[in-house]
Amino acid sequence: MYGQTKHVHELLLDLAKDGPVHLEFARDRISLGDEELTNLPRGAQLWLAMVRRKRIASIQLSPEMTLKEVMVLNQIFLSKGTLIEGSDRAHLHGIKLFEGTGEDQIEMPQILTTSRLGEKLDVPDEQSNEIRVMVADITKAIDDISPEKRSAAGAKRGKSLGIMSMMGDLGGAAEVTLILASLRRHDAYTYDHSINVGLLSIALARAIGWKGTDLHEFGVAALIHDIGKIYTPLEVLNKPGRFTPAEWVIMKKHPRDGYEILLESALHNKMAPRIALEHHISHDGTGYPVIPFDEPLLGSNIVKIADVYDAFTTIRPYRSQSRPVEVMKMLKKQAGTQFRPELVEAFVDMMGDYPIGTTVKLASGYIGLVVETSLEHKDRPIVRVLQHENGRRPKELKFIDLAAKDDKGKFSDDVIEAIDPVIRNIPIGRYI
Repeated sequence: MYGQTKHVHELLLDLAKDGPVHLEFARDRISLGDEELTNLPRGAQLWLAMVRRKRIASIQLSPEMTLKEVMVLNQIFLSKGTLIEGSDRAHLHGIKLFEGTGEDQIEMPQILTTSRLGEKLDVPDEQSNEIRVMVADITKAIDDISPEKRSAAGAKRGKSLGIMSMMGDLGGAAEVTLILASLRRHDAYTYDHSINVGLLSIALARAIGWKGTDLHEFGVAALIHDIGKIYTPLEVLNKPGRFTPAEWVIMKKHPRDGYEILLESALHNKMAPRIALEHHISHDGTGYPVIPFDEPLLGSNIVKIADVYDAFTTIRPYRSQSRPVEVMKMLKKQAGTQFRPELVEAFVDMMGDYPIGTTVKLASGYIGLVVETSLEHKDRPIVRVLQHENGRRPKELKFIDLAAKDDKGKFSDDVIEAIDPVIRNIPIGRYI
């Protein structure tokens, strides 16, 4: 998909190699100079409908347009609303957008605005938090470019939140952000599930000794393991009840679709395509699809455990959630067949009394999310604060280490109870 965007960029540069050119859009055709493209295939018709929904009548392409500008333009077309954010529009220096055609052609104004992503998160600068902070940045970025968040913020502050600004602030994480944003746009549950699985996988990898560059590369791969589901129809992805044989065929395509998407991407992550392809392969070789390798990567085995755990402990319209303890028993029962035994053992030890992803109420009144556990203090995890005692969300990212003691040697806070995040209307994947 992202490799395709690069190819489109190259094609557009070739069109504009002798100077700026105009693409004009009508109801059923696209014009380039004296040439017209008619009888468009369905994919092109849908793309044209998205362009016209934004009231864009023509686009001027110049030789100076960059790959990022083409990526931003594509995201503008894919967004659900009819308006184009000023900050996104302002950064399209090599691409000009016009309303109307001929004598009525008017260039859309460039409105300079700023992005909230320039705000820095106050988090510990420790290696163990590196990926968690990156994920927090990414999920915040995706949340900020959602139509609901942009509309609310724009109305309140008179500002818009730009995709281009987001990509600049995230630097090397921009490609991951775009992948996850595409997944969230397709299906919110799959996006939340991907974030949960990514964080669980990172924690398990760290528990068995992975660190540094290897852990970072694996963490990114785990976060985007389900990207192939953007090609899975929603009626199949969210179907209540059992799949028909034909629906199973469709569902089982997502690992290979993800593999192909990530092979073509500009991510430069060798693990990511393999993990996308192999995360449904069992320890005993069963599962899907058939892979062209002798055996799955260890990272794929890790993601499989995290994938199953999150799937069973999350409420779905067609299935009630299972208690973490029950899922742990299932994992141990299937160790040696579905799952690698040593990974199951490490996972159970790592999860402790309050498994990662558990929503808890603290003695202080905070509502928080368990993001890390301790082998030494299994009942005292690290918690990310989601709500203050008054019900308000914190303005800054805040972690509480329940194993930490004050100057008098007493623990500063305690878990009162584990609570149901659905009842509290807490979207876990957005905050992990």
